[in-house]
Amino acid sequence: MRFWLLLSLALSAAPAAEAAVTSTLPQANDDAWDVCRDTSKVAAVAACSDLINGAAPLSRAQLAEAYYDRGSTFFRAGNPMSALGDLDKAIALDGNIIGAYIIRGAARAQTGDLDSAISDFNSALEARPDDPLILVDRARTFAAKGDLGHATADVTVAIMIDPMFAFAIAVRGALYEVQGNTRDALADFKAALAIDPTIGIAQQGIARLAK
Repeated sequence: MRFWLLLSLALSAAPAAEAAVTSTLPQANDDAWDVCRDTSKVAAVAACSDLINGAAPLSRAQLAEAYYDRGSTFFRAGNPMSALGDLDKAIALDGNIIGAYIIRGAARAQTGDLDSAISDFNSALEARPDDPLILVDRARTFAAKGDLGHATADVTVAIMIDPMFAFAIAVRGALYEVQGNTRDALADFKAALAIDPTIGIAQQGIARLAK
């Protein structure tokens, strides 16, 4: 049970780094940059590729952005390996794109490179130390490593920053459960569901503990 719960924490949706991909195609009058920057569109990959490989030269900053946007789309489409290639290029061109570290951290975590993922989240937190989303992503990565102490500490700080962050509260509940703290686990699961009744981790946790 402990292994599978930690695995579910590692693979569950990451608030900071993931978003659903839609199949919405751009309208004919969409500007190439508008499409490329809209990483919710599968068409962004083609638009970004056209910009990267196009005849019109891009500045270093523009090229970094195009790689970042394409890498983000690859990640959201479930292709972390392609995402990593683009995000590496984006960061090499412009080390100030904080989102690139966040998405690359999530992609590295998905591919099992947990230490490198934590390093990326550390880099992102240097720029945004009070960002609860990044803290939860790092907490989930610590959990996947079995480092429950650092995981619980990160997610607790995230909740202190944003007491209404239902996903963070549910993640802490799961961490408490893994550590055998049923009372606090149930309290967190219930608190998360009071804020957002759709949180799957909390629903599943209550179902397990109610048996």
